[in-house]
Amino acid sequence: MPVASSRSQINAKPKRRELARVITLVSVFSISLLLGSFSKGPSRPMRTSELSGREYLKEVLNCKNPRRCPEVLGMKVEVFQFLCLELQRKGKLCASKHVDVDEQVGMFLWTVVKAASNREVQERFQRSGDTVSRHFHQVFDGNHVFDSRVDHASN
Repeated sequence: MPVASSRSQINAKPKRRELARVITLVSVFSISLLLGSFSKGPSRPMRTSELSGREYLKEVLNCKNPRRCPEVLGMKVEVFQFLCLELQRKGKLCASKHVDVDEQVGMFLWTVVKAASNREVQERFQRSGDTVSRHFHQVFDGNHVFDSRVDHASN
């Protein structure tokens, strides 16, 4: 019996060491998270690009190179303008206090074309996550106006 108990003690030592390492790592990680959250200091503005979303969209739409708008928004300038007008007219999409229809549609298309996350759209268009999400869904909901046209065209 003494041989079996010494083997179990030998096998237990590496397990205890591994457990101690895991506990140490978890402790260090937890402490670093706590210290990081307390040492942030005063809040600072994050979205500080020189170009607002409206200005960026204006730059894209007025670019002399005809390939830029399709690369950025997935369509020609004329199609983009027509889409905005149709969404206003039939989709009841309206400008908000701070975001016009062109920028709403531009954020939506940029998101879809680039497969961008909300945070990427926030950075590019200098808007909050809530604003990006709200306008994305408004444009998405407004696109249902085109559903009936597709149904009639297929019949």
